[in-house]
Amino acid sequence: MKKIDLKRRKIKYDSLKDFGFIKVKDNLEFHKSILNNDFDIVIVIKENEVFSYVYDNNFNEEYFNIDINTSGEFLGTLKDNYEEVINKFLKECTSIDNGYENQVKTVIKYINDKYHDDIEYLWESSPKSGIFRNKKNNKWYAVIMSVKENRVGGETEKEIMVIDLSYYKGETDNIIDNKNIWKGYHMNKKSWITIKLDGSVDNELIFKHIDISYEISINK
Repeated sequence: MKKIDLKRRKIKYDSLKDFGFIKVKDNLEFHKSILNNDFDIVIVIKENEVFSYVYDNNFNEEYFNIDINTSGEFLGTLKDNYEEVINKFLKECTSIDNGYENQVKTVIKYINDKYHDDIEYLWESSPKSGIFRNKKNNKWYAVIMSVKENRVGGETEKEIMVIDLSYYKGETDNIIDNKNIWKGYHMNKKSWITIKLDGSVDNELIFKHIDISYEISINK
């Protein structure tokens, strides 16, 4: 049995029953039989932690070979089934929990729903910061960051959440106001903008700029 890294996610307990979890003593358990019922994929939730393993029904014991780095058609098929179930659990029974403000959550949900891209956390030193990339060509089109306001062009040293978005090259001066929208932070200031995510800018305007950035990323 090994612990599943939730990767800054929280369990959606109201989704567990529909997914197939049942109460077993003090825990919640999910079982899925695979490969002609020879094996079960098991997920256990215990005290807000998640564990998983593969159970060999023929020998009535845990199948430890699932963690062995080796090749072979049988083991490869077993691992594919195992990873598919774990990824499905993470997608349907957990949600991102990073202490984000409401508008940040709204923006992330918009990108998830429209472009089916998940935020990628790349920096251990900045756990609230992450990027979205276009799956078609691996290009970044949005960067969400936690920064001090005066580092992006504001006046205070308070920590704020912002989103960096690609914009039409040479036209950023047309939309920046140096209050809530600035030239791109840590990006090319001729082709990126930074927008504050504290409710100062309407969601619909942010969504519009996300769409523009995504379209620009396609042509990179």
